[in-house]
Formats: sequence, structure tokens, C-alpha cells
Amino acid sequence: MDFGKINRRCRFEQATTIQDPVFGAPETSSVTFGTYWCNIVDVLPSREENIRNGIQTTKQRVRLRIRYAPRALTITPAFRVVIMRQTETTYNIIGGPAEVGDRDGIEFMLEESA
Repeated sequence: MDFGKINRRCRFEQATTIQDPVFGAPETSSVTFGTYWCNIVDVLPSREENIRNGIQTTKQRVRLRIRYAPRALTITPAFRVVIMRQTETTYNIIGGPAEVGDRDGIEFMLEESA
């Protein structure tokens, strides 16, 4: 199956809660789950626009594909994805993982974080 160019790097991060050793308060931090080469395709605009306070807004959605890796099938929407370009962009997972072909790859639908 042709994925196009797999020419970008992405990092999957999982939120974890740890206890502050000094004050005992819970702290949330991100742990890197894995870094993969990927293909990113922008999703064309549609009628999925939100209206908030009378202003029409849209969030950037992309389709991300990586080569098949069994460990990547354990990724859930609770993770976030950081696309490593000149400036890193963070996305939330809104769909996937979906296996593409016969173990050719894995696809995710992402939405840009606010």
C-alpha cells in the first residue's frame, strides 16, 4: 500500500500523574511513548465547523500514517501527538488506531490542540 512520503517525525506522548515529593500534590507530566516516521495529510475542510459565542471556528485536522508497529496499536485517544517540524505542533487523537492493509501501516485522525 502506498502511504506517500514518510518524511516527518512524530512523537506520541502519554500523560502521567506523579506525586510531588516535597508537597505531596499530584502533578501531571508527559512521558514519551514512542517516536516514529510518519506521513501527514491535511483533511479538507467540511461542514464540521463549530460556533462558539457567535464566532465560527474550525480546528485543523490531519490524517497521520505510520508504518505498522504492534506497540502502536495500544495508543489510545488519551495520548497526544507532537509533530516535529521547525516548530513543534501538538495534536489530540480523535480517531484510530486503524490498521491499514495487511499490516502495512497504522492510521490516526488528529485535531490540533487549543
